Amino acid sequence: MKVKLVTCLLPILLSASCSSRFDFNKFVKDVNSQISGIKDTAFTKYKVEVKGHVCDIKTIAKPAESYTLPTGEVGEKGAKKEPSYVLALPMRITKDNFYKEGKEDSERYTSDYLSSIFTYTQDIHSKVKFEKFDDGSFSFTTEKISRYVTFKHFYHPDGPDSLPVEVYGKYFISCKYSNEGLLIKETCKSISSVEKDENKTIFVETTFTYE
Repeated sequence: MKVKLVTCLLPILLSASCSSRFDFNKFVKDVNSQISGIKDTAFTKYKVEVKGHVCDIKTIAKPAESYTLPTGEVGEKGAKKEPSYVLALPMRITKDNFYKEGKEDSERYTSDYLSSIFTYTQDIHSKVKFEKFDDGSFSFTTEKISRYVTFKHFYHPDGPDSLPVEVYGKYFISCKYSNEGLLIKETCKSISSVEKDENKTIFVETTFTYE
């Protein structure tokens, strides 16, 4: 794996192309029809619990005691980016902030933020699986994707605290949302059929609880 200290992800195209199996428009249509029943929430705060390692890096910035729950608001440029603790996934999905028909190219919604994590145009074999459960919760998963991933709040002991770690590899990435559209869990782990040394693998899991 290639490890480096950076502050942002490599550029990623968010729309489907003829060389990619990911069809963004179909993804939006399929998911949009399933999340129309997202309930309102009475929660106002959430707590973060993170565990795992990024290769030999196990230094994780300690989360605050609690965080204010994002509103999921939509403005002139689309949905406000309210990233999760490690993978920068949307903390909250609503019927309004997921997608807008006929939106401008400069507008970004939570569907765009999700696709920027779960797809990569240089890996034409990556697929995104959407699943809805009986209790109204839902998940997004990509089982094999080769790309750079930035791990927020993981810092190299010899590097500055302002620069998170970024690693290129093959990954399983998954996240689950409640029936209120609130992020419950995010998971990222490296995939290797031969590597057994923990210091050369990745496993990160963040759990979010609401109050």
